Amino acid sequence: MTIQIMRGLEEGKEINNNKQFRVSYALDDIKGVRILLKDRFIISNRRYKGDTKASDILLDLNTAIERANLTKRQAQTFTLVYGYKQFPQQKASKILGISQKQVSSHLQGALTKIAQVYKDWKYSEIVIKISLDHSPCEYGWEGDVVENYFR
Repeated sequence: MTIQIMRGLEEGKEINNNKQFRVSYALDDIKGVRILLKDRFIISNRRYKGDTKASDILLDLNTAIERANLTKRQAQTFTLVYGYKQFPQQKASKILGISQKQVSSHLQGALTKIAQVYKDWKYSEIVIKISLDHSPCEYGWEGDVVENYFR
């Protein structure tokens, strides 16, 4: 595998003679939500290949973010750190004119609210099995999400 694989896949488990890889996201937990947020732009590339399961994961994530009722400052820090550019917390603190500790606190609050939405929906964990029959690309692995299910 290349260095540009998904962060979640780095903690995942290889299955089926290295042709498939399994990664789980505990969405009722802050850590799992954080990992999914870091992976979401790589997962989103699959939507353009007709991968409806990847689309479902992202639609649920976007709905969870909307329903989390983030404060204005939580939304600002969240967008800077987990948005398209994914700024480090120190850079986000400079942009917003607040301390890095405040950025961390706002992110913690936002992640807690998002995880609570998943808990309310009774999501505990999603597991994604990705086929690695394709080659690596600029934005990550070009595998297909072949399965996702909830535990």
